[in-house]
Amino acid sequence: MRGFLLGVVATVLDAAACGYATLRTGLIPANADANPGWFETWATGMYLDATLARDAPKGPNPVALTDTNLIVCIDLYGQHCAICHGTAKGNASATPIAKGEYPSPPQLATDGVEDDPEGYSFCWCGRPPTASSVPE
Repeated sequence: MRGFLLGVVATVLDAAACGYATLRTGLIPANADANPGWFETWATGMYLDATLARDAPKGPNPVALTDTNLIVCIDLYGQHCAICHGTAKGNASATPIAKGEYPSPPQLATDGVEDDPEGYSFCWCGRPPTASSVPE
């Protein structure tokens, strides 16, 4: 049993020493224009999926699909989202703000959200697209 505990302690100390050496030697890029590594991509994807699965409304979109609601949604997107997420032209329409953000926001016309469940898109907005939700 003593050998097992010694092995556990040695493993923890080795892991801490390796982590310290990695940080101390600058092996992890700290510049904002670096592409995220595989672990960061995996971890944020897993976190995003879990958050949406927990918070997004289940079932059909709680906002009726009417011409009025679509027009209000287009206006809301233009006012609050297009600056980062682009227009129908996709990557070609990325603004300097979007190009300067890290991580880069998805350009929705290019990266697409068409296959997302309806509740996911509703959850992103944080409010139903009705005339009363348009800021004054």
